[in-house]
Amino acid sequence: ATYSAWIDLERQQLEQSYHLALAKQLEQYEQHSQFDQAAHLSAKLLALDELDESVLQQHIRHLTLAGQKDQALKRFASFTKLLQEELGSEPLAETLDLIEKIRNNEIVELKIVKKVKHNLPNQSTRFIGRKTELESLNKQLANPECRLLSLIGLGGSGKTRLSIEIARTQLATFKEGVYFIELAALESEDAILSNLVQVLGLQLTSKETPKSQILNFLKNKHVLLVFDNFEHVLALASLLNDLLAVSEQIKILVTSRESLKLKSEWLFDVGGLELPEKTTPKALSENEAVSLFISAAKRVSPQLEPSLED
Repeated sequence: ATYSAWIDLERQQLEQSYHLALAKQLEQYEQHSQFDQAAHLSAKLLALDELDESVLQQHIRHLTLAGQKDQALKRFASFTKLLQEELGSEPLAETLDLIEKIRNNEIVELKIVKKVKHNLPNQSTRFIGRKTELESLNKQLANPECRLLSLIGLGGSGKTRLSIEIARTQLATFKEGVYFIELAALESEDAILSNLVQVLGLQLTSKETPKSQILNFLKNKHVLLVFDNFEHVLALASLLNDLLAVSEQIKILVTSRESLKLKSEWLFDVGGLELPEKTTPKALSENEAVSLFISAAKRVSPQLEPSLED
């Protein structure tokens, strides 16, 4: 388990290095008005996370400035469709304003995009369903009183994937960072703090304890911390209160099989996807549980076309 956690951390750091290299090269293309090359590179950035709306805006600007207005509008249309299918949401008002300018042939200028720091793991499969849960969780996180939100459910219920998706929707809100901390292989507070140091990218000194340096770094920060599999370290839940105490703008999202039993904790039950009430073709095709099952089955047998009897 420890080796697996190390591999995951190494993979995340390599992904961040690759992302940084692309961003630096992209800046060079922008400075020299090489918009064809910039559009090609921002397409690569967008491929790393197709729902990153700030990168989408950047890519659309590049295409427009490169004289590819139709391609920019097509890219926006495909993004809008994906956003609705994956998260059940609409593009930001800023994106809609940009598209309106492009359609009206108004001048589109470059905009410096400040990339939100995050280490959310990329997923190899499409996120299916949970639109109602995503809407409810977004509302809860928007509540100033809700600062520690626990997703509670049985193993295999989809808590981790749901936490990653809800964290992605919050990237535009937490400008100073969204950080994912995997706890499955950790057993002590020192191990958690060591992992936090790596995730936050801190360079420790010998003058203060790691915990003090982490708390000082997070002081007055507007960040979202996502702790996955907290049931392994329930006895250390008070650490979360220490983190919340250093900034009123910090929020924490937790996945666990059990409640943390903290006064500040808000609970959200994560159950299985609902089965269809009817077995008509329309009811089955629109059901999230059926869609997830078919998606998994097609990864094993791509030619599968299930019948109504199946």
